[in-house]
Amino acid sequence: MLVDLHTHHRNRSQCAKDDEEDMIQSAIERGLDGIVFTDHGKFVPKKRLTELRKKYPKICLWSGIEITTCEWCDFVVIGLRDKCLEYDIPQSVHDLKWTADELIKYVRKKGGWIHLCHPSFQNGLMPPAMMERRAPYAIEMRSNTIPEHQMHDIQDMALIWGCRLVAVSDAHDVNGLGRYAVRLNGRVRTERQLINKLLRNEYTLKLGEENEGIS
Repeated sequence: MLVDLHTHHRNRSQCAKDDEEDMIQSAIERGLDGIVFTDHGKFVPKKRLTELRKKYPKICLWSGIEITTCEWCDFVVIGLRDKCLEYDIPQSVHDLKWTADELIKYVRKKGGWIHLCHPSFQNGLMPPAMMERRAPYAIEMRSNTIPEHQMHDIQDMALIWGCRLVAVSDAHDVNGLGRYAVRLNGRVRTERQLINKLLRNEYTLKLGEENEGIS
């Protein structure tokens, strides 16, 4: 079961080019079995998510969120819909309400999934000291926004933190879908089932059109 854990849609992410229905249709055409909506600071409203699930029964649709912390780190959170996780697009660091450590602690305590997005900034990789006490469950190793030459450094970072690795599209338009994803061992329907698969490391990574099956 091929799942994309990190996608954006112009309905809620200003940086995205295509709307959620165009993204869903493209995901189906490109062979994805499930996608997670992870817009910046916003969940898909429950009513809208129900409508989309009824309209597109061939694909699993889940609502997550991408959160920026005070360190300007970005995290994907899945399995929680807590209002305190939502926010308006920050204009400065003073608008951000979570530290990385506080967010990781909160999500772990509440039973959600959390992973670090595109773990690079400026001209270098994020130092391991950035996570002072707690690590996320996983780190994105490959996406449309993570170049191939950073993969080994990210793998080293994951070893230091004791994290898993995930591949995602981080797609902002239909052309970004399908290249990078996780392939679950078995099928799931609910967010809880998805999270359990991820926590048990029951998946491999799809890294491009030719390179699949990396665990």
